Amino acid sequence: KNAALDHVSYIEARFAPLLSTQEGLSTERILEAVLKGMEQGKTEFGIDYGVIVCAMRHESEGANRRMLKAAREFLGNGVCAADLAGNEAAFPMSLFMELFGEVRRLEMPFTIVLLTQTLPAFLCKIPIPKSPFTFLKQKTIFTIFFYCAVSFVISSTSTGMVFSTVSPCKI
Repeated sequence: KNAALDHVSYIEARFAPLLSTQEGLSTERILEAVLKGMEQGKTEFGIDYGVIVCAMRHESEGANRRMLKAAREFLGNGVCAADLAGNEAAFPMSLFMELFGEVRRLEMPFTIVLLTQTLPAFLCKIPIPKSPFTFLKQKTIFTIFFYCAVSFVISSTSTGMVFSTVSPCKI
């Protein structure tokens, strides 16, 4: 409702289905419930949406892989991308290269937020285009954000648009 009052026309909600699997709920059932709620919001307030599902750094690769495969079934029907969340210092990106290789094979767009302390090792393994719009020509939209203490980034995985307050980090 507040978003409609602010004239928002599109929202991407980011959440981790694995954090809601207690009491025997399956990832599929959780996704269905979230998408039903988002669809209700779209109907009532006219705001289109996408859901970004987060793999969790502290979860097993198997649990994350199963969640991502389940979410892939909803791609284009509410789910718009995958992400990785959690304690980056304790679980560096190098532990998730294979998992996100699988996400790419599933042809699922993904976004990864990196803190600057892990930047050099990760950049050695992933090619970064000169322009963020280069990714729009590929099947997989891949976005990397560099967080600084003074910057806040909002992105859209479906449109490839990136908005940033203050100035973005320089590499």
